[in-house]
Amino acid sequence: MDIYAITKLVMLGADESIFKNQDGTAKASWQVVMGRVFGIPDDEDATNPRADIKQFSAEDPAPHLAHLNFLAKAVAREASLPDSATAITDMANPTSAEAYDASQHELIAEAEGANEDWSVPIRRAVTRALAIQNGVNEIPAEWASIEPRWRNPRFLSRAAEADAGMKTLAAMPWLAETEVGLELLGLDEQQIVRAMADKRRAQGAQTLAVLRAAATATPAAVTDAQQG
Repeated sequence: MDIYAITKLVMLGADESIFKNQDGTAKASWQVVMGRVFGIPDDEDATNPRADIKQFSAEDPAPHLAHLNFLAKAVAREASLPDSATAITDMANPTSAEAYDASQHELIAEAEGANEDWSVPIRRAVTRALAIQNGVNEIPAEWASIEPRWRNPRFLSRAAEADAGMKTLAAMPWLAETEVGLELLGLDEQQIVRAMADKRRAQGAQTLAVLRAAATATPAAVTDAQQG
């Protein structure tokens, strides 16, 4: 790529010793290219012995960049990736969320297929490992409910995930009091465990308060409450 940044020079009436070392061997091409100051001897055998240098502008790197862009897109197509994943793109502005999701359609479809294909062997491997760890000769029937939990291959923001969960809970409000409802809202496993523990703690405190109030109530008050 640096070739396109090297300025072309044409030397007229110069001696070839500029391209050689003191021992007569030829200099490396990078030494000649990276040289900043040259002492150019005149060619005494030439008709016009005075050395003359003509400078030309550097080559346009556009063909080289176009070739790299083609290679990057070829790699992206082979890996089912969008063009933006290979860093060399023709896009000047960022794509929208819908366009970004559509650009990864092949990769998302491949990930969803992998989730389905790998679920059964992973479940079997986990149950066998548990049986070996616990010294069990046969897989217990209750382990049949073990299933891998896959993350959604599509990227969803927290706001979009919570909005979709709220729409589901609006159709089935009773799910809001369950762990599934909290999962639909986008909470992770630790947050769900803490939330359910806090809920049980609050319910226990409320029940204890009711029992204390009932224990301290007078028999007359209890009778009046029953008659009322």
